[in-house]
Amino acid sequence: MVPKNRTKLSEHFEAWEFECPCCGQLPEQGISQELLSRLEALRARIGRPVNVSSGYRCPKRNAQLANAAPESLHLTGEAADIWVAGIDPPAVLLHAHAVGFTGLGLYRTHVHVDVRPNLAAWDAR
Repeated sequence: MVPKNRTKLSEHFEAWEFECPCCGQLPEQGISQELLSRLEALRARIGRPVNVSSGYRCPKRNAQLANAAPESLHLTGEAADIWVAGIDPPAVLLHAHAVGFTGLGLYRTHVHVDVRPNLAAWDAR
C-alpha cells in the first residue's frame, strides 16, 4: 500500500486529499491557494471537518466521468467536491456561498465548490 502524501497544503488539508484517484498526481501549479483559503473558512464557519471526495482530476480521469465538464476546474486544482458529516448538502452549499465560493453545485451526496471568476450555481440532484 502506498502511504498517503501528508504534505500540508493548509492548516487542515493535506495533499493526499486532492490527488487524482487514477494517477495520484496533483496539478503542476499546485492546488489553488484561494480554494484552500475558502475551504479553511468553510471549516471554521461550520466548526467541523470538510471532507474532499474529489479534488484534482487529470485529463484522463476527467474524461472518464460521464458528467464532468471538459473544461472542469478540477483539471486546474481550482475545484473540489466536498461533504461534511452530519450536515446535509443544501446547508453545506449555503455556508460555502457565505464564505465566497463562486462555483456552487448541489448534488445528492456532496457539494461542488470552485473559485471561478463569476458566480455560477446549479442543482444536479
